[in-house]
Formats: sequence, C-alpha cells, structure tokens
Amino acid sequence: DRVATIIRGDKWRQNTQAEKWAGRAVARALNLNVANKSDKAKISAMLKFWLGAGSLVEVEGQDGKRNIRKFIEVKEEQDA
Repeated sequence: DRVATIIRGDKWRQNTQAEKWAGRAVARALNLNVANKSDKAKISAMLKFWLGAGSLVEVEGQDGKRNIRKFIEVKEEQDA
C-alpha cells in the first residue's frame, strides 16, 4: 500500500536510468537504497512481480518534454 500511494502521487518511469524510475518510489516506501546492488535487485524483482501480477501496469505517456515514454502506474480496480 505504501508503494502504491507513492506511485499514485507522481509520474514514475519504467526505465531504470530515469530520474523518476518507479524503483525509486519502491525504495522510498520500503526504506531501500537504489545505489545498493542488492537493494536494486530486490526493487527490480518486486516491480517485475507486481507488473506480472497486474497490480502495476505499464502505460505510455508524455514526459515533461512531450516525448512519449513508458510509465508505471497502479492498476485501479474496476467496479463490476
């Protein structure tokens, strides 16, 4: 829930080299360090798992320079 709250609060990128990489949101929520190899591997594995499970989704959108980029968002529940 902490990760989802932070991801909902901003536009987080899919690319690990981006300043606003979604992994940084995970690190902030879970007190991990993206500069630490072990933590970064854990973060990447969590993102991969949540994307595979459908909790997070990859979407295309415009960045601040109007370039099309891939972003990570929390999948919102649909009412049946």
